[in-house]
Amino acid sequence: MSNQKDLLFPLGGGNEIGASSYLLQVNGKRVLIDAGLRLHGPRAFPDYASLSQIGLMGLYECDCVCITHAHLDHVGSLPAVYYETRSKSYDTPIYATRPSIDIASVLLNDTVKIKRVRGEYVGDIEIHEFEKNLVQETVEAIQDVRFNNSFNAASGIKVTYFPAGHILGAAMILFEIDGFRALFTGDFCGDGQNTISGYRLPEKLPDIDLMVCESTYAYEKSDIDFRIEHEKFIEEIESAIVQGGKVLIPAFAVGRSQEVIMLLRQAKEFGRISVEFPVYTDGMVNQVCEIYDKHRSFLSKDVANIKGNLFFSNELGIQKSLYDFRKPGTADRLRKSPPCCIIASSGMLADGSRSSDYAKVLIGDPRNKILFTGYLDEESPGHQLLLQSGRKLHKWKECNVAAQIVPYRLSAHAPLEQITKLVERVNPRQVVFIHGDADKSENQDNFFSNSNFFRWGKCNIRPHISRNQDPIYLG
Repeated sequence: MSNQKDLLFPLGGGNEIGASSYLLQVNGKRVLIDAGLRLHGPRAFPDYASLSQIGLMGLYECDCVCITHAHLDHVGSLPAVYYETRSKSYDTPIYATRPSIDIASVLLNDTVKIKRVRGEYVGDIEIHEFEKNLVQETVEAIQDVRFNNSFNAASGIKVTYFPAGHILGAAMILFEIDGFRALFTGDFCGDGQNTISGYRLPEKLPDIDLMVCESTYAYEKSDIDFRIEHEKFIEEIESAIVQGGKVLIPAFAVGRSQEVIMLLRQAKEFGRISVEFPVYTDGMVNQVCEIYDKHRSFLSKDVANIKGNLFFSNELGIQKSLYDFRKPGTADRLRKSPPCCIIASSGMLADGSRSSDYAKVLIGDPRNKILFTGYLDEESPGHQLLLQSGRKLHKWKECNVAAQIVPYRLSAHAPLEQITKLVERVNPRQVVFIHGDADKSENQDNFFSNSNFFRWGKCNIRPHISRNQDPIYLG
């Protein structure tokens, strides 16, 4: 089916976690999958200019854009993509699930405040900022997709979305182009989480020519029992409360925050916590919780059937925070307040975020704890704080650090065993691994070449580890 020009081209997110964007080209038909953003590092956007390496003039030559889910590293540069295609008078269709559209609206409107996009280029257009009207036009242009319903995304391009189990609305996407079939996993999780069930593919899949699979944790063997990890996490919070301290949980506004809130709600409701304390939420967490509550049909049945609000409960002491750091005296009021737990975005303690505001106030008290719950970019303030943990007389952002800093693994990404199992189930002719940490790529190479790659070779599965701007030819 393929020829020399059939290819997968990672514009970003190939050998990194961030700025995910991939061009799939088959028989002259082109799909852009995701349009992400880097939150740290010198460049914010995927390298859209590198399309010239494969003979394309710009993004407007894509037939359609398909979004797997609404985390910023997958959707953050979408307004720029929309702007470039419309400026060239192309009405390129964009697709995502309804929950992803709603979440993208919240996150992209927040990028209006982010100056990282300044000076970035898409084609020959320099981006100065994402103005609100551009974000609004972009969101309104996204077409709603339902799970398990095939549709023609563009002429000769048939697309089907399946639940990926990563966050609300996250999708695996099957592309069928002139007899060629490609399955993009997006970010996925096989096990059910507190709010979301695991990924769901049809029991019988058609023959797959290309599988593009995330590899966030493919480089390490996971022996973590998440049930035990959850229990330790709850015990960690409880111990701080008993000692008169406060607990700050910096968490991603989308997905992780809702998982942590639900974990605490269930622990309180079913008596797995022996002391009473209030739980406060702050930042974009609150807006995203409303979207989760709105789209209950996409959540696990047990959660969808909860009476009243899914996350907030006066009876259980879980409510939106009333602390406003713009008002004088707020920091002192927080320091003097009774023990509590605070869940706030961002998960990496980004400058200017709610979690950063709380951290600066709470970090000087040895009774307090800051619990990280997921991935920390090495250039993020959160990672810098974690590096300092355990040292004496150290500082973070000019603050004396006395609080305990503890990382936990509460991941919504598939561990190595699930990745291996899915690849063997799909049994594609080619599998390409994306969305892997560049610093871990050597470990990925060693693992895959020494074990699974060898076994897959016997099954006629040809594996590749992607690199940004390095085309992988199909066939």
